[in-house]
Amino acid sequence: MSLRVNDTDVKRIIQTARDTTPFIEFAHAFLEEIVPPGKLGSPMLIQAEKWLAAHFVAIDDEREVSKSVGSGDVSYADKFDLGLDITKYGQQVKMMLQMMGINPGLRKAFVQVITPES
Repeated sequence: MSLRVNDTDVKRIIQTARDTTPFIEFAHAFLEEIVPPGKLGSPMLIQAEKWLAAHFVAIDDEREVSKSVGSGDVSYADKFDLGLDITKYGQQVKMMLQMMGINPGLRKAFVQVITPES
């Protein structure tokens, strides 16, 4: 599997101390599954893989949204949405896929990627 992006690329758009390689690998597999073969060489796909990996990182990590200095309060964003709309990174991927002519209604493709073959 030849990944299009690396850990450093993803960390340019999302702050995390985690190794993002597993998220990149999943983003890569996901895009390989849903992008038609004729579009796999698209430069937009490099960006989509980077932003999709960031999307998966953001889903897995709690994102801090506010904090108070005096009492030390910290609040985290609740994730109330579905699919790519759950994060700002996923929303960017959705837009990129639409620009490539790919339907961002990815429920069927997503299930195919994460469901092992019998």
